Amino acid sequence: VVKFGLDSYCSYQRGDVKNSLDIIEKSRNQYATDPLLYGLHSFVLYRYGRGDEARVLASLPSAEKSILMKTTIGMVCADKKDWSCAEKNFSQVSQIPIYNTVNIDKGLAQSYYELGKRDQSMKWMQKGLETSSHYGPLLELKEKIINEQ
Repeated sequence: VVKFGLDSYCSYQRGDVKNSLDIIEKSRNQYATDPLLYGLHSFVLYRYGRGDEARVLASLPSAEKSILMKTTIGMVCADKKDWSCAEKNFSQVSQIPIYNTVNIDKGLAQSYYELGKRDQSMKWMQKGLETSSHYGPLLELKEKIINEQ
């Protein structure tokens, strides 16, 4: 499974999205319940501009276990301005310390901001800035909040 995942990701990084998706789809035929493949499949679909298809994958039972899937769906939801959905997915990912990255902090900060939950937004923004004080998307959100006040 890891070999398929790496082959697919390397193809994606080289810009060969078609090959990346072919590898994932073939490997999912062999390893139909592997959460890594579901997550990677959703990520490549999202990055290829096929977020709706990535979201459909999230509804499959095996996808529930994939942290990458939840992260990707959080990004799809944020792109569609579905802030409740984004908050739900990023929040689930933030519960797992190893995946608690600045990107997740930004996703939660943005989601809470758009939902009108400014205190929670500030909490996640500060957490993200503690991790990476020069992370552009968080600095932009901070500037937006400051200008509102």
